[in-house]
Amino acid sequence: MTFDRTAEERMIYDSVTEALDGLDEAYWREHDAAHEFPSEFWDRLDEGGWLGLRIPEEYGGAGGSMREELTMVKAMTQTGAGYGAAFVYIVHSLVTIPLVRNGTEAQKETYLPKLANGELNSAFFLTEPQTGFDTLSMETTAEKDGDEWVIRGEKTYISNASRADLMLVMARTSEPSGDTRTDGMSMFLVDRNAHDVDIEVTPLDKLGLNYTDTSHVYINEIRVPEGSSLGPIDDGWPSILDILNPERMIVAAACIGAGNYVLDLASDYASDRVVFDRPIGKNQGVQFPLAEAKIHLETADAANRKAAWKYDHDEPCGFESNAANFVASEWGTKAANRAIQTLGGSGYMKDSEVERFWREMRLQEIAPVSQQMILNYVGEHVLDLPKSY
Repeated sequence: MTFDRTAEERMIYDSVTEALDGLDEAYWREHDAAHEFPSEFWDRLDEGGWLGLRIPEEYGGAGGSMREELTMVKAMTQTGAGYGAAFVYIVHSLVTIPLVRNGTEAQKETYLPKLANGELNSAFFLTEPQTGFDTLSMETTAEKDGDEWVIRGEKTYISNASRADLMLVMARTSEPSGDTRTDGMSMFLVDRNAHDVDIEVTPLDKLGLNYTDTSHVYINEIRVPEGSSLGPIDDGWPSILDILNPERMIVAAACIGAGNYVLDLASDYASDRVVFDRPIGKNQGVQFPLAEAKIHLETADAANRKAAWKYDHDEPCGFESNAANFVASEWGTKAANRAIQTLGGSGYMKDSEVERFWREMRLQEIAPVSQQMILNYVGEHVLDLPKSY
């Protein structure tokens, strides 16, 4: 593998940056404050074909690699958007990834072109209020009724739930029958415009990333026909696993891009701000925290590029993707926090931008996977230690 950008990656980075020109810090700050979806940003991604970068060409996409997708995500975050742009895109990718890998030919032909051109909005209905990361204790059920499946239950922290046309819903279709609790889990594609959907969506008030709702959802009843499952009935767990490593890499790329952007803001300020007749950037107490953050972000980027290379070559990449996510989410948040410290009082003001970056990246140490769960994974699956939970 090489750490240099390929010609295609350079083209992607430059093209995405150009496509999002003008959607600066003020644009994202205004949409965050208004809790408003960034429609112009979404339209520009659509016009450039970026929503379908990883979707195969035969379904209207570009058939790009994971490395190319990570390049696109980093470019998004370094236009002034910060993590917010990536967050909106990640919600989209949580449905496209498993559909590409596990959908039937009919499902792919029906939905992938509409996802690639932005015609459909999507959401992934996984987390439940009582289970959190313990997905296998899921209480949402899908029961057979004639030639239909009837889904009932409760979900929470579902991003884009109010706007989603296409919903990916995880439910238990039977109790585990073997030695593993993953038996009996099924994933359903729900077309809100074609199926009978009775749900109640209640947006939650959150710290940041207010460009799309994150909601509590009561599923009173969803009826879908046979053939709506993504993968075999009772064997939907592999579809979740297919999401995990790409999601961790995309989140890492976003934290790296946003972290580097906010470090640039802090460095520019430290070079220009004069106190006691000297730029504050001359002081090691200002330099060292920013330099340390830069080192860790570059380390995370190297791990992430290795993870992407392994993914693109169908090699196991669980450790690398988790490691990149762990370091990038921690040090993206620290980069923003240290930028606030560098700017002092002005860094705490809404118009400084750095406080928005901190609010947005702080989530990534909790979700989609917490730092502690990553350490659990490494302890058990890499170091062969006893399972801790």
